[in-house]
Amino acid sequence: MAARRLIRYLLSFAPRPMFLAFAAGILSGLIHTGLLMVINRGLAGPTDEGIDPRWQFLGLLALFPLARIGAQVLMVAIGERAIFELRMSLCRRILALPLRHLEEMGAGKLLATLTTDVFRISNATAALPVLLMHLSIFVSCLAYLMYLDLFAGIGVCMALAGGALLYRILGQAGSSYLDRSRAENDFLLKHFHAVAEGAKELKQHRARRRNFTEELLGFSASSYRRHTVTGIALFVTGGTLSQLLYFLAIGFAVFLLPTWGAAPTSELVTGYTLVLLYLLYPLDGITLVLPDLAQASISFARVEGLGIRLDEAPSEPLSEPSRFAPSWHSVRYADLTFTYPPSGDDPPFRLGPIDFSLRPGELTFVIGGNGTGKTTFAKLLLGLYAPDEGEIIWDGAVVTAEKRDAFRQLFSAIHADFFLFEQLQGLKLAKNEDLIREFLAQLDLHHKVTIENQRFSTVDLSSGQRKRLALLTSFLEDRPIYLFDEWAADQDPVFRQLFYRSILPQLKSRGKTVVVITHDEHYFDVADRLIRLETRPWGTGHTVVLRELPHPRRDRIEPVGPRAYRIYTKL
Repeated sequence: MAARRLIRYLLSFAPRPMFLAFAAGILSGLIHTGLLMVINRGLAGPTDEGIDPRWQFLGLLALFPLARIGAQVLMVAIGERAIFELRMSLCRRILALPLRHLEEMGAGKLLATLTTDVFRISNATAALPVLLMHLSIFVSCLAYLMYLDLFAGIGVCMALAGGALLYRILGQAGSSYLDRSRAENDFLLKHFHAVAEGAKELKQHRARRRNFTEELLGFSASSYRRHTVTGIALFVTGGTLSQLLYFLAIGFAVFLLPTWGAAPTSELVTGYTLVLLYLLYPLDGITLVLPDLAQASISFARVEGLGIRLDEAPSEPLSEPSRFAPSWHSVRYADLTFTYPPSGDDPPFRLGPIDFSLRPGELTFVIGGNGTGKTTFAKLLLGLYAPDEGEIIWDGAVVTAEKRDAFRQLFSAIHADFFLFEQLQGLKLAKNEDLIREFLAQLDLHHKVTIENQRFSTVDLSSGQRKRLALLTSFLEDRPIYLFDEWAADQDPVFRQLFYRSILPQLKSRGKTVVVITHDEHYFDVADRLIRLETRPWGTGHTVVLRELPHPRRDRIEPVGPRAYRIYTKL
């Protein structure tokens, strides 16, 4: 089933070029067979019947490069187009998947899909015309054998049918091993990612490094190699045994056919042997292409197993226009719940029910202990997670699943595990040059970073500096609502105070709504509202509910330096 859907999908890439490639491949195959027939006639000696074989040979020889070059060039063009279309299509569909689904998949599976699976599926695109060319040579040569001697042709077909059955049996076993190697590839890429991200930690701990490289990485690499070699070996064995049966047919033609009944003509024996020997070329081509198609079918099934249907449009268009006006009055999160099912020894965890509202120009701090679901709460607020129950209401209108992507465009967020893009596409830089210079100087980055050609000159900075650059990007997005998840956690006291005492009030003065997840209790007085997430028992696990605290009262402010203050607060 996966193979059929794969072929339908590949044919949908470029129907007209693919049809031309197929036609060129079939024409090339027929020319190959025609040349073989003419050569056979020439070997049989001169004849007065029909066109002189020499002229036939020259005519076919003139057509041969046109058909062969046309087929090869079209196959290359279609293959490259397939890679481009497949990568773009996969990226669109991956980004259209729910965030929770992407998180459960993990980086290893995503990388394997965008690298290994794209490569294998696109290879199959170029392999289809090649397969069709070899099949056209194969079928036309068999037809010529039938023309030379019907009974002998039927015998060859029976030998080939037996070889095909044997190849299919071994090929199915080989496909199962290739499927295992593809599954192991997910773990292998996950380990490669760990090597890139955890090189410092591995260098510092010899035992951990040895365990990781020899046991985890070594086991995955060894399993991948073993399953791949076994799978390909089974395909090769099937092809070799099929060719063995084919050589038996050649032996029949050379040693038994001359003694079979009435003595056949020399033209029949020569032509029969010549055609059988020539058939090894398309037979080899077919057996070489089939493993590529098997691997492509496995990759196609893997992609579909991730919940990505390549033959369907993405569920959430990336360029969907916003349906929400930037000027607004309130957004209410009405009785939202989100549940993590039990996993291993971890009990079930539920956030909610949450009844919460945001209003323009309001600064809200969200606090809570570790594991109380603050990051999950943030993803619900942003529309990145779909709630299990409850609804989001924007100015009286319910945010449905179809409107969720447009709703997300109203927020600018810096997550605790943020990613800083080097490019700044989609932002109005020309109108904000003064703001950019001022902000870079304020964040003490002006001597390290510039913006050139819509991109940062470098993002190779410390974690705190990169987070400050992310703050600049967030400012340039100019969204109605801002969310910062532990932004100041890795900042020094100067920039932490700058964030709470200058940047947040500046956003508020511009009418922005700001939600800050924080543990910095010395700055609670900055907030208009203080929300705490609290854990309570729930069944065999626990649930987290939201409670609004009284506004912190500032007792006094004591200066401790030219740009620093000690704030005394009381709840």
